[in-house]
Amino acid sequence: MAEQLRTTTPTARQELRIHREDGTLGLAEISHTDYVDFGGAPARIVVATDVSESKRMQEQLLVADRMASLGMIAASVAHEINNPLAYAVAHVDVAQRAIERGRTSKASEVLATAREGLERVRGIVLDLKTFSRPDAVVSVVDLHEVLDATVALARKQIEARARLVRYNDATLFVRANRARLGQVFLNLILNAVEALPEGGAREHVISLRTYDGDGGTVMAEVGDDGVGIPGHLLERVFEPFFTTKPIGAGTGLGLAICHRIVSELGGVITVVPGGDGLRTVFRVTLPGESTGPVSSTQESRPPSSTPRRRRVLAIDDEPFILSSLGLILGDTHEVVPATDGPRAITLLEEDARFDVILCDLMMHGMDGIGVYDAVQRLHPGLERRIVFMTGGVFSPRVRTFLGSVENRCLDKPFDEDGLRQAVER
Repeated sequence: MAEQLRTTTPTARQELRIHREDGTLGLAEISHTDYVDFGGAPARIVVATDVSESKRMQEQLLVADRMASLGMIAASVAHEINNPLAYAVAHVDVAQRAIERGRTSKASEVLATAREGLERVRGIVLDLKTFSRPDAVVSVVDLHEVLDATVALARKQIEARARLVRYNDATLFVRANRARLGQVFLNLILNAVEALPEGGAREHVISLRTYDGDGGTVMAEVGDDGVGIPGHLLERVFEPFFTTKPIGAGTGLGLAICHRIVSELGGVITVVPGGDGLRTVFRVTLPGESTGPVSSTQESRPPSSTPRRRRVLAIDDEPFILSSLGLILGDTHEVVPATDGPRAITLLEEDARFDVILCDLMMHGMDGIGVYDAVQRLHPGLERRIVFMTGGVFSPRVRTFLGSVENRCLDKPFDEDGLRQAVER
């Protein structure tokens, strides 16, 4: 507190962790006055307000808003998944008949097309996982990757009312939480969609523009040529619960949440004059990053020569996942399957000589954390050879655990190359 008094102005507010009298931790907002006279001596009045509960409610509101946005696009996401899934299933059926008739070259050609469809489904699932994760981890992210994922989720809503026009500058990086930044742009895009009449896809435009700003900033603008916002209401658009939509059509929280998220990232969100026929333009300004994140594809790859045969323990309560792991790795490694945690521990008690343990995080009964703890207790050091697998449903307990260990975690659905590389590492 003394440090804050020396380094901040009287109008500044700062959040500090506090220990309450009952021993629990909380969050306090600290503010102070300038010097005042106190019995003839200079003094300052310092006010500490416990804001723990309001912060918790704000976090819940953020997640609720994100889930509401996902709810709005759920039907179109299902449609996006069903189309490639339908032709993937159809092509697998055709391939199966071709194999039965001995036409292997035809089967190979058809299966390649089926794989394209399944890769589309995989991409949609990854976009959803990225957007829906509740964690607040901040890292360097590619702005265009966030926008691509957001546009993919809202594509059907956009196509029903407008043409999407994108003006992308060179690759732009910002320091942000990927899910929350996606939440900002999804809100802005859905607002633009709702400002346009249905059935006017040929006449109306939604614009998405990114470019380098001044002073190392990165700019992103979402605009539309819809009804526009009356000038006398512009200064109120970021107020909580203020909305120009009809009763029942909006809560008035979307833009307020966008404002909060952008501010926490050190940026600014404003409404700016439109051009080229655009009536409403929201501009997001964020501090830029000169270099991008290190992706898994940039990590060292295993040598191209045939890898040494390893002994792999695969733990998953989904039999088809175990079957897939055996199909992918079985030609070069010995894969020992275990359908749950207790079975895996029994196998380890019989013979613990495994090079790698592939373990699902979320299983019935003993989950991945339970397996890790048991391995660490019974076979110290072997726990470092565990590679976790996850479908992306993280509880707070799992997120805390993953942050406390150095073990690699593979997202399902994984591809063959990524799985082989994880085993070799």
